[in-house]
Amino acid sequence: MDESSLTPQKDKITIEATITDSRDSTITVTKELQIIDWHAPVLTGVKVERCKANGESDAAGNYVNIKYSADIANVNDKNTKIIEYELTRQGSYDGVQETEVLSTFKTSGSKVLPCHGDYSWEIKVSLRDDFETTEYTMPIGTAFTLVDYNQSGRGMAIGKVAEQPDLFEIDIPTRFNKEFSGKGVAYDLKPAELQVIKLLTNTESGDVRLGKVLQTLGLRVPIKIEKLGQFEVVKYSDGTCEASCQIKQITPVNMTQVNPYLFRWIGDLILPNELFKSVNNVQVTGHYNAGIFTCGAVAKTDRIQIIHLMQNRGVSANQVPEELPFVRIYGRYK
Repeated sequence: MDESSLTPQKDKITIEATITDSRDSTITVTKELQIIDWHAPVLTGVKVERCKANGESDAAGNYVNIKYSADIANVNDKNTKIIEYELTRQGSYDGVQETEVLSTFKTSGSKVLPCHGDYSWEIKVSLRDDFETTEYTMPIGTAFTLVDYNQSGRGMAIGKVAEQPDLFEIDIPTRFNKEFSGKGVAYDLKPAELQVIKLLTNTESGDVRLGKVLQTLGLRVPIKIEKLGQFEVVKYSDGTCEASCQIKQITPVNMTQVNPYLFRWIGDLILPNELFKSVNNVQVTGHYNAGIFTCGAVAKTDRIQIIHLMQNRGVSANQVPEELPFVRIYGRYK
């Protein structure tokens, strides 16, 4: 078979093979193969909350409601479209799994599963086709209870179930109206000291927030670090935040030819739900297929556009590049 007999076209490729025996008898076979677009499964909008058996939201419920949006390439309606749920009790290696086949290749849905309120759990949602699996993992705490005591008699929790002995946990916002001290060191201020802080921060009435004090002093310190989907999120005392990740999940949007020598692929990167009040700056680092990654000119608070500029058409409009960049988004959460 000669390489010249491979004739590529836009959506198909024609293969022609000629076989010759020792008597110079020949036979030629032609086969046309169809080229079908495919992209990795896209799982977005995942939200997990405790609920009742009927799916009604309930912080004290013994069930979880898992909401999601799924997008799987149909591949001529022959591709597998499976979503899997796995609930693993924190500190345990054995989880409970449930699998279901989606009715359509692009859909939004929810699933209610038993999730005992006495324990914290790790919830993993996997979207799978015949070629690849996309996963989303997030923790969920115990059911809400105002006060709970550990069965050992040596542990106590407020706002959650007491899971561990020899530990006092608080899982609700806490305000101390009287002196609070630890190891003999008082953390509140004397009236004269408090007045100085109010003057310094220009606080005429109400409480003086620590973040405002730090901002007035020109200090910016991280106050919370958490994992939200594929993002590592850091919140700072001055109301700013950062979200960063090596991108694993992105929604392909478009592919255009800018000029005879340049192609532009665009994908939507969904940001953590309701994290950003505003987005100030986006940094994108990475390259693939002799091209570079950058971002769109307009950054929204729920998504940003990742752009791949390349000299040749390495992927189609609804495909995702095999290698994706690292991204860091700067903005404000309040």
